[in-house]
Amino acid sequence: CNRISSIAAPVVMGALAEVVGIEASFYLVGVIATILMGALVIHVKRSPALTRTNKIYSEED
Repeated sequence: CNRISSIAAPVVMGALAEVVGIEASFYLVGVIATILMGALVIHVKRSPALTRTNKIYSEED
């Protein structure tokens, strides 16, 4: 996965820079990466195989 992103990121960044400009392309790639990381966090928290207890803690815990 890391190799794919290291190959794809410059291509995607270059394509975005051609369309929206270099500064906006950095922001867009950052927003997309943040959204993907948030989705990954949600997936890991909900997956019993990836968490120790898969318990959602409340304020009383």
